[in-house]
Amino acid sequence: MSFDMDPSHALLRPSGFVAPPHRGLSFRRLAPSPIDVRIFFGDRAVLATENGTRWLTALGREECVERVERQGAGVGIRFAEGYVAALADRLASAAPDAPLAAEEADGRNVVVNFLNPNATKPLHVGHLRNTTIGSALAASLAAAGARVTTQCYVCDIGRNVCEALAGWEQFHRDATPESVAITSDRFVGLCYADYVRSLGERPVTSAGDPIAAETELANDRADELVRDWLAGDPSTRERWARLRDWALFGQQRTLARIGVRFDRVWLESESFASVERIVAQGTREGWLVREPNGAVLYPAARKEYASLALVRPDGFPTEHARVLGLFVAEAAERTALDEWIVVCGDEWSTAGDVALEIAGRTGASSLRAKVRVIAHGMVTLHGSKMKSRDGKALLIDEFLDSLAAADRVRELARRTDGAVRPETIVEILVKGYFLCRNAAKGIEFDWDSFLDATHNPAWALAEAIAVAESRLRRELPLATDREALRTAVMQYHHYRQILRGETEEFLPTAMTKFAIGLAKWYLERREPSAVDRIVRVLLGSSLASVGIRTSSSDVNARA
Repeated sequence: MSFDMDPSHALLRPSGFVAPPHRGLSFRRLAPSPIDVRIFFGDRAVLATENGTRWLTALGREECVERVERQGAGVGIRFAEGYVAALADRLASAAPDAPLAAEEADGRNVVVNFLNPNATKPLHVGHLRNTTIGSALAASLAAAGARVTTQCYVCDIGRNVCEALAGWEQFHRDATPESVAITSDRFVGLCYADYVRSLGERPVTSAGDPIAAETELANDRADELVRDWLAGDPSTRERWARLRDWALFGQQRTLARIGVRFDRVWLESESFASVERIVAQGTREGWLVREPNGAVLYPAARKEYASLALVRPDGFPTEHARVLGLFVAEAAERTALDEWIVVCGDEWSTAGDVALEIAGRTGASSLRAKVRVIAHGMVTLHGSKMKSRDGKALLIDEFLDSLAAADRVRELARRTDGAVRPETIVEILVKGYFLCRNAAKGIEFDWDSFLDATHNPAWALAEAIAVAESRLRRELPLATDREALRTAVMQYHHYRQILRGETEEFLPTAMTKFAIGLAKWYLERREPSAVDRIVRVLLGSSLASVGIRTSSSDVNARA
């Protein structure tokens, strides 16, 4: 039969009749039911009108509809067998490793900014949550039809970077990543941690400011390097660039392991001209205050801190100023943008609000109006926020390596005869773990809980994909349970509804929970059946739409 994979045209506009005002429609969930879709109305009386009666009659004559039932203020519909069979065939022939072509481009132009790392250390599991959320949101928007640009702001200069450079000078001058046989980002992190440790505890007066350690001068070697870099000293710039590139190269290798790449990378070292213009405007107009010691402050009037430091007494812009400078510079380019989304840890919420307030006073007011902030809870380990400087953070590479070596992961991979590699299962487990949780809440990470399917529902995803691949590889005789097939096929429409959801909702969480529910339903089916291929496609497509790869060939191609 000829049909559209989305039958909404037939349900709401059968044979030219438009449905009376309705509240929405809901497709069949993962349970037996004689009804495939319900249309809800706010007023049951509308169905008794002449137009409502004619619409119901026309609906019952549609080729894709088998039966129509009045149910109070709603209408229940069962699809024709031919429609279900045709949709099942289309799904079974689709690629299982990419979002289904469910939507046409809607014209939105969106930027998703996430991660924003420091070029001083390897990435840890706290960064992994931010990266997973950001890449999932970008993938969801792209699957729904938006034109998406992924990007990050990299803190590649500042006191922390100069602390790493000072650590290399004082403790590792004759070493390179190759000579000590560790990854380049871990080598930079070693230099950074050794130097910070040599300073001992430093008193911090601006405790609420996430960059408080940068704003207060220590007058040590790191501060000397800050001033030398600002003065353009060639030797300092050359050593800084080498160290910075070591850090970023290692971080990029880590991100490649989980399929993350950026369309655009903004470097804070390129923000200084923009910062100068902001400071000049702000001091001239009086909304920035220059202190007698040379520091430049913005009166923030927040309970966390009274003022936001933009320039240190030695004239060096703080990270607040550098990020603001990049944002203002970006505003000049993003003239046709519909939305600018930033994913950040909730410790940055107040500083971000203040920065946006400042941006509103500059030429970036138009971009500021398009900003949406998604602040997530922090990841803690043994009750404390992960910090690379104290050496207690769980690094992403270490975490991925340990998980790939876990017996349960390797057993799942073996069951697929190589169709799904351990690295693919790891990506499903790790990203699914973060994406099925409320982004606003913090996570206390625990290795044993992560390996427990009760605490990590993503195990159901990995298990279901492994089972489906194993059955498909063995080409076992398939049983045909018509109601199970119908139930599985109807999940395609839930997939589309989630993609079409309101953009204010955090879509990746909804999509991940949908996939987990489908996986659990599938795992209850003990025998090979006609739903194997359909579920594999739906799971692969759903996870691809939140940035999770389920095909080992795709992992190898992008790594």
